[in-house]
Amino acid sequence: RTTETVKKQIEDLKLDGKVIEMTSDQISNMDIGKNVDRVAASKEFGFIRQFKDGSFEIVINKDKPAVGTAAHEFIHAALYNTLKKDPSAQTKFGDALTDVWQNDANASFTEKGMEIFNRRVGQYSESEGRGEEIAAISSELMLDGEMELTEQGLNKIKGIFRRFAQNRLGADIKFDTPQDVKNFMID
Repeated sequence: RTTETVKKQIEDLKLDGKVIEMTSDQISNMDIGKNVDRVAASKEFGFIRQFKDGSFEIVINKDKPAVGTAAHEFIHAALYNTLKKDPSAQTKFGDALTDVWQNDANASFTEKGMEIFNRRVGQYSESEGRGEEIAAISSELMLDGEMELTEQGLNKIKGIFRRFAQNRLGADIKFDTPQDVKNFMID
């Protein structure tokens, strides 16, 4: 279901991207590029291929189904043009999200959710895009019910996304309701 929702979001937002579902064998035989280990990629739940022209492909491994993979990769696609692989911008973005996650009563994790968040975010350095991963991992945790945001928390996240879009793209992202933010994070 999440994969279909992400496909619809790509279409609705008129993004130049697509979702491809493949088996591990198909992934291990695809031309991913000379600097990518196809065998290692075939063992992942999924991954995103970002192209220089701004287009992207989200590849989902059908042999390793995970509910939040498409949503996780879609967050990367949505943030790619905003953060432009800029570690400094990603860090500021991730720090702003983390501040809400850790210091705001409007955000809560289950014990398991907090353990997953800390473990997975801790696997990334700043140069590896930890800030962007904070958003992607959070979207999975929300989808899995391991993290929750109140309406006030969603409004704070709306402000973070809006500010980054204005500062990095010179454009305003519009989230008309807190539910729009939640949908963006989990769809």
